[in-house]
Amino acid sequence: PTSRRLDCLDLAHRGPHASQEADTLGLIFKHPLSGRVRYTTFVWLLLMLTPPSAYAVDWVVGGNDITSASSEFLGTKSTSTDKDMELHSGSVRVLKFDYNATSTSIIGGYSGNTATTSVGVTIGGGGASGSINQTTSDCDYCTIGGGVGNYIDHDWSTIGGGELHSIEADRATISGGSGNTIDGNNRGTIGGGFSNVINGATGSSTIAGGDRNKTYASGYCSIGGGQLNVIGVNDGSGIVE
Repeated sequence: PTSRRLDCLDLAHRGPHASQEADTLGLIFKHPLSGRVRYTTFVWLLLMLTPPSAYAVDWVVGGNDITSASSEFLGTKSTSTDKDMELHSGSVRVLKFDYNATSTSIIGGYSGNTATTSVGVTIGGGGASGSINQTTSDCDYCTIGGGVGNYIDHDWSTIGGGELHSIEADRATISGGSGNTIDGNNRGTIGGGFSNVINGATGSSTIAGGDRNKTYASGYCSIGGGQLNVIGVNDGSGIVE
């Protein structure tokens, strides 16, 4: 009868334990020719014949009709345990949402990339075995756009990309290049180039690019580019154009 079919369809919507529930209840479907057929069999028949769109709780290939993004979403709900969420491709993590009540961190790229107990960190991608992109626990609101082997150990700093960069200063930026370092110079900026170093206690120094340029002054120094230029500790707020 129709009512029996609807009861069974309702059980099918309840998930993977529907057949056990039907069997426990002892419900049966009386076939007009062969007699009685258990709902356990009929449930799975309905599951195979019912289109995916009938299951309001499922995400289906081709998309879902969402009426409220706040109540119909893909993700986790708990705020106490197992809060993080990962997306995998080829059974390997490619994106992780590292939950924090203040601001969740987003970690993309290589599965070994890490943002250790930080707030609001973004690692866009990149990284490789033995050369991960990473931020430390003292690194809230930091960003690594991509590249490999990049490392940030202070708050509000950014590495755009490239390889083997290191920032241990607040609000500092390395846009790209290879092997550039900002250490202790808050608000320092390296535009790119190779193996350039900004080191100083005060901050706000700039190396636009070039090769192996260094500033060790207390701050407010600028090197426009070139090679092997140095602003030393006793040079004050020097400028090399």
